[in-house]
Amino acid sequence: MLSGHDVSDGGLIVTLLEMAFAGNCGFEITYHPFHNKDTPSSFTARVLSPLFAEELGVVIEVADAHREEVLREFEGAKVPVVMLGKTLREDRVKVVEAYSQEVVLDDQMTRLRYSLSLSLSLSLSLSLSLSLSLSLSLSLSPYLSSPK
Repeated sequence: MLSGHDVSDGGLIVTLLEMAFAGNCGFEITYHPFHNKDTPSSFTARVLSPLFAEELGVVIEVADAHREEVLREFEGAKVPVVMLGKTLREDRVKVVEAYSQEVVLDDQMTRLRYSLSLSLSLSLSLSLSLSLSLSLSLSLSPYLSSPK
């Protein structure tokens, strides 16, 4: 096993992105949504729900040379396993929905990492600003009462 990560906060896509960010690599996956391929469904059902569902699970990265052995071990233990795709040396993240073959994400890993870190920084700054502002207004409120 080369790496592994639990699927929890943020779901499968966040797990895969965190693994790619930590390994400074890309990935290409094809996932199977929860719906039947013959049943029309919304973008949410086909893309958002399967990728962001916070389900119990784990993603492991295995060297190609050991893939069949690992699959046999899981099958022998009656543990369900799904092959998602492969790790890429290149700076690319590609996600394909299996039934329609729709590419739902195709971007540079480094750009996604930068966007996420910028988003988290802005969120934290905004949160701190609101917190300080709220704290300041609460502490000043006894002094700002209107005269009678």
